[in-house]
Amino acid sequence: MNNALPQFVDHLVFRVRNLEASERFYTHLLGSPPRRNPESVMWQVGDTRLFFTKASADDSRYDKEQIGLNHLAFGVRSVNELRTIVKRLDDAPSRNSMAMNAFPSASPTS
Repeated sequence: MNNALPQFVDHLVFRVRNLEASERFYTHLLGSPPRRNPESVMWQVGDTRLFFTKASADDSRYDKEQIGLNHLAFGVRSVNELRTIVKRLDDAPSRNSMAMNAFPSASPTS
């Protein structure tokens, strides 16, 4: 019997209403431009690739209570790294993701 288990998340695909706005936001968050093709943009984060494609006009609006992905959370190694990222997002023209909400649960020794 083979006991092989998945070792990492290879990729995630997100369908977004505004591909250009998503590209701007994630470029600021991740600090680098994506790889592009005519239908999508993609970033490599560790072992995981994040793909974003434009949703069709008739797709329903996001509802966090709906079945499906609720949110995506990136990890950092310290509160200082988180502060640096939050500042970069606050300085960007895109809407902030409320990353500051993570501070109350951050370890004081982080």
